[in-house]
Amino acid sequence: MDYQKILLLGPRSNIKNPKLTGGEIILFEQLIKDLGKLGLGVLVIDTNMSNYTNIIFGIIQIYLQIFKKIRLVDHISLHGTIKSYLYIAPFVVLMAKIAKKKSSLRKFAGSFHEFYERSGKLKKKLISMVLKNADFTFYETKYLVDYFSKWNERTYWFPNVRERGIIPEVPRSFRRKFVFISHVIKSKGIDIILEASEKFDESYTFDIYGPILSDDYTPEELSGRNVCYKGPLHAEEVLEVLNNYDVLMLPSFKEGYPGIILEAYSLGIPIISTSLASIEEICDSGKEGFLIEPGNTEQFCKAVLSFNSATYGELSLNAFNRFEFFDSESFASKFYKIITSSEC
Repeated sequence: MDYQKILLLGPRSNIKNPKLTGGEIILFEQLIKDLGKLGLGVLVIDTNMSNYTNIIFGIIQIYLQIFKKIRLVDHISLHGTIKSYLYIAPFVVLMAKIAKKKSSLRKFAGSFHEFYERSGKLKKKLISMVLKNADFTFYETKYLVDYFSKWNERTYWFPNVRERGIIPEVPRSFRRKFVFISHVIKSKGIDIILEASEKFDESYTFDIYGPILSDDYTPEELSGRNVCYKGPLHAEEVLEVLNNYDVLMLPSFKEGYPGIILEAYSLGIPIISTSLASIEEICDSGKEGFLIEPGNTEQFCKAVLSFNSATYGELSLNAFNRFEFFDSESFASKFYKIITSSEC
C-alpha cells in the first residue's frame, strides 16, 4: 500500500514542566504514537506556546515550519484549541490551498459552539471561512459534529481516546476509595467534593490529584479528615495511581469528553460526574456510574452512597466494556482512512 505522508500540528508535552500536561497534549502525543504503530509517515510541528519564547515568536516559528515542511507531505492536519483555530488554522488552510495539499482540522474539547456564538462578526467570519475551506473537520463530541457540519459536510466525530495501558482484574472490589484527577480549579467541582466529604466517616477516602492552577485553593484547604490533596501527576503516572481507587469523581461545570473518565473506564473504574451534554454521550447514569446536576452536593452524596458491595461489580464491568468505544489505535486508523480518502 502506498501510504500518504502527513504533517501534524498540535501541542507537545511541556518541556519546562511536564506535570502541566493537559488532555489535549495527551491526545496529540497518543495520535503520533498510534500513527507510528500503523507504520505511517508523519512529520510534527509543536503548537504548545509554552515551549516557545513567547506567543508572537511561537506563531512565527510555526508559520516558518509549515512553509518549509508542507512540500514534503500529502496532507496537513491541525489538532488544537480555540487559539489554534484563530491564529494557526487560517495559515494552515491557506498554505494547503497554495501547495495543492489536503487539509484537516481537529478541535479538542466541547465548548467551541459557545465560543462561536458569543464571538463578534469578524471572528465568526474567520472561523466559518476556515471551516468551509478545510477538506475535513473533526470534533470531540457528537453535538459539535451536528452543530458545525453546516459549514463543512465532511465533518466527523473524533472523540477523546486512550489506550488500555493496564489490564485490570474485573469486576473490581469496592473499598470506599474515591479519587479526583484533573486540574484543581473551581469549575471542576472541587467545592462539591470538599463539602460532601464532611458528611462521610473515615471509612471513606476522597483524594485529590492535579496541579492547582489558581488562587482558589491551597494544599492545606484541600486536606481534612477524610479528604487529602496528593499533588500533580506526570501523564505516565496517572493510570498506575488511578488503579488504586474504586470510583473517579469529576463533578465539573463544563467539560468535553474528559480523558480521565476514559482512563477510569479502561481500568473498570466507574464514575461520578455531571449531567452535561458531553458527559451524557459517554456515560449512562446508573450503568457506568452516576451523573448529578452540576453543583448539587446532595445528589453527589447520594451517588457516593449508591456504590456498595452489591452494586459495584456490575458498574465496574460496565465501565470496562464501555472503554472499547474509545480505543485510540482504532480511531487513529479511522482518522487516517478518512483524510486519505479520494472523496474530495
